[in-house]
Amino acid sequence: MSTRPPPSTSPAPATPATPPAENDPFASNPTGGYRLWTDGSGKYQVEARFVEIIGTKARLQRPDGRYVRIEIQRLCSLDQGLIKLIESLAQNL
Repeated sequence: MSTRPPPSTSPAPATPATPPAENDPFASNPTGGYRLWTDGSGKYQVEARFVEIIGTKARLQRPDGRYVRIEIQRLCSLDQGLIKLIESLAQNL
């Protein structure tokens, strides 16, 4: 009697419920949404992606999966502007 491996029972890949919008700037981000966030002094930087705003802090996720919270006012003006843009886009959804 020969032993054969059981037939593959892996589920079919999941498909999104709705296709991504054609004008979605985040649909095909080769960096996975990660970018370099810099504080106002320019001395401190963290590679992370934006997760959410909690009160006056931005919650970011580093590539290793750990989370970082930073006061929005401590970020450089460019990053503060990005947070404001994200907030305004979220309000329009």
